[in-house]
Amino acid sequence: PDKAEEWIKEVERVFELLKMPERDKINYDSYLLKGDAKGWWQLIRQIQFAGQ
Repeated sequence: PDKAEEWIKEVERVFELLKMPERDKINYDSYLLKGDAKGWWQLIRQIQFAGQ
């Protein structure tokens, strides 16, 4: 959990620095995901698109 919390804080700092619009934050976050987290996110996206 500590690594995840550190990662979230670092990403939030980038958002503040770049004054990133809300609509761009998810795209940026998903780009940064690796390993199991990336696989999980891809599964979530597939489920969302299947429901449309």
